[in-house]
Amino acid sequence: MGLKSTRSFLLAATIFSRSAAAQTPVEFHDWARRNAVPIRALSAIPEVDDLAALDGVIDHARVVGIGESAHNVHEFLTFRHRISRYLIEHKSFAAIAAESGLPEARLVDDYVTGKSNDIGVVATGLSYDFGRDTEVVEFIRWMRGYNDDAAHHRKIRFFGMDLASGAGSALPALDALLAFVDRADSSFARSIREHLRPLLLRFHTNNWAYTKPKYDSLPIAARDSFRLAGRHLLAHLNRRRLAYVKQTSEEAYELARRDASLLIQMDR
Repeated sequence: MGLKSTRSFLLAATIFSRSAAAQTPVEFHDWARRNAVPIRALSAIPEVDDLAALDGVIDHARVVGIGESAHNVHEFLTFRHRISRYLIEHKSFAAIAAESGLPEARLVDDYVTGKSNDIGVVATGLSYDFGRDTEVVEFIRWMRGYNDDAAHHRKIRFFGMDLASGAGSALPALDALLAFVDRADSSFARSIREHLRPLLLRFHTNNWAYTKPKYDSLPIAARDSFRLAGRHLLAHLNRRRLAYVKQTSEEAYELARRDASLLIQMDR
């Protein structure tokens, strides 16, 4: 399934009732008691039909956001699993987009779509250590099982929607881009590897709090060189679009172009 054929995305945000906003605690308590909808469980039980009340909130939306007030909380993660399953099984949603680096998350998508059998990629394919949560790993396993079922003709995908390495480093974006260019234009890939990668390694860390000071401390000439190299790289991909798509695929090209854009965004 190509990027353009993916019909719906599940993003990290929050659904709430506007009618409940700007109320006092007592008023909210009364409103909640009148409007509460019972559910069977927070945990990932097989049945999800008790979530049918979401239909009135979702309506015909193509993008639905699921948020949480704190990360790594068991109940939030398992209930998010149930909601996601309901959207996939009953509302024809076809993709999950998570708060994670765009390039790294492709490792998770490879597992979900059967290109890889290594569930261990979840630990490295998700930013902010989200891949260490057992509940997240179990949901990724469920996605793979869903796709492995021949009865499900519409397969689901997994995407990251954040800067590479949680904005800590552009290295995952560059390495993913190099893997693409190696296939499409090996001589150009050598040029990038020899010039841009050593420059990037001068300020590479896994945490933006450390990366930014290192980048800011570089000589102006080095920062200008990185900035111009990123723009040159993106311009080159734009010029060579037809040839690269022919040699690889449209999806591979579009992902590589996004990787190049991430390099530029890291400078901002």
